[in-house]
Amino acid sequence: ELPLGVGYRFGIMDPSNLVLTDRVMEHTAGIILKLPSIYSRVQLNFTHVAEQAERKLANDRVEAVYEVAL
Repeated sequence: ELPLGVGYRFGIMDPSNLVLTDRVMEHTAGIILKLPSIYSRVQLNFTHVAEQAERKLANDRVEAVYEVAL
């Protein structure tokens, strides 16, 4: 079993049919490195947010997590 995993997620949020400019799409790619000898894993996620032209927020992000099983 490889200790490295790769994944991709696509998400879309379109909360209101009354407001035409509130749709948000997210593309997330992630890497998980399992460290079974020390009962832990490391996760790294990169998210690119594609919003409609009227929304000009910078919501791209990088998230890192270190998880330990006790």
